[in-house]
Amino acid sequence: PLYNRIDGEYVEVGRLRQRNFRMILPIGLTIEAFTPFSAMSKELAEIQPLLGKYPFISMSVDDLFVLNRFLPTTGELFHYLEVRQQVSGIPNAMLFDEIEHLGAYIADNRFDMRIKDQLKESDMVAWDSFGDAVDKHFEGDTWKTEPAPHQEYPEELAAVLSALDKYRPAGWLEMDAHIRNLSGSYRSNLAKLLMELKATLPEHPIRRLLFGDESPMQIWLCRGDIEPSPQEMRYQGEVSCLAANAPRVIVLRLSYHGKGGITELACTSFTSPPVIQTNYPDLKRESERQHARFVESNQRKKPRGKRR
Repeated sequence: PLYNRIDGEYVEVGRLRQRNFRMILPIGLTIEAFTPFSAMSKELAEIQPLLGKYPFISMSVDDLFVLNRFLPTTGELFHYLEVRQQVSGIPNAMLFDEIEHLGAYIADNRFDMRIKDQLKESDMVAWDSFGDAVDKHFEGDTWKTEPAPHQEYPEELAAVLSALDKYRPAGWLEMDAHIRNLSGSYRSNLAKLLMELKATLPEHPIRRLLFGDESPMQIWLCRGDIEPSPQEMRYQGEVSCLAANAPRVIVLRLSYHGKGGITELACTSFTSPPVIQTNYPDLKRESERQHARFVESNQRKKPRGKRR
């Protein structure tokens, strides 16, 4: 429930349902300047995850100005906060302040996973010097005009992220975060696949690929205003769930104009079909046919596969 104070009394003015939100980020702001409290507060016994599963983040108001400079788009900011929240939920993982967290994110996209791996062999992990890249940016008089250090994305992926931020269809933040969760060679591999399929659109107006293993993503590339029907997208989405043995697949549809730019996009998702579904046998057969062409992108296997 949300309340407003009216004539000295709190009156309920609305309600938020947990199930309506993909992310819940409890954040406490302090007016202390760049305080290490942001890193240490999670070790206090009184600081517990909201509802038992959403770790608390503490940061300075001053930190927000720096985050705005280094993470200028909504997708970048929310992905950083998502990773930052994961770090907040890891006991005995220490970074001095928010600037260290930001620097670690720029240097190592999913640094929360790196810390978890290190804690398998240690009782405590402390990271430092990652904030140096942030501090160095503000040295001298040119920081207002020079681009801030940032994560690098291949041109094709950067174009998709830019289009997501521009058009913002329903579900775009989840798709944005899904792409940003990819690191290193997996970003390059996906960008290469997109570039190869885009080049074939003059001959084949609709192309499709499946990328990922534990969290698969299906991407449709379409020429102009030609696009798959909702029925075909559902069919292929359910097939992808079975092919990847995943309960859910998120789907991105990209429409390109003649010069190669993205003019429209849409985001959706599909869940794995139940065995009792009427066309389940057909879906299963098609998934088995596509399985050999499936592109795997998890960190334990070398990406491989073909595209339709």
